[in-house]
Amino acid sequence: MAKDGATAFLIRAGEVTVPKRSTVRSARAGVTNSLREFFVLAAMEQLGDGVIAGAVFDELVRTQGEAPNSGSFYALIERLDGSGQLRSRYVDERDGGPPRRYLSLTAKGRDILKTTRRRLRAYVW
Repeated sequence: MAKDGATAFLIRAGEVTVPKRSTVRSARAGVTNSLREFFVLAAMEQLGDGVIAGAVFDELVRTQGEAPNSGSFYALIERLDGSGQLRSRYVDERDGGPPRRYLSLTAKGRDILKTTRRRLRAYVW
């Protein structure tokens, strides 16, 4: 079975079998999540290293014109941190407020961002 990144098709003797609807939905969700990851990494690159998570959230609102779901946003940050694309650390605030989460892109995150940009350019332009 071959996968092209968005949908999967089984090709046998000149016959194309279209995947089940659930497979297409799952593939779309994967593409959507990849774009969300790209936007977060791009926002972090724009803002620089050592930026607080809230500033990345605000940058996404500014550039996309709408607020992402905050629960999904922080789950995405966890996923990117777990995959080594970014590094996060909590710092206690001196004023006694809640700790803030500071984010930095890793070399792996920068490489993935560069590769994704190149692939998007190949399809869009």
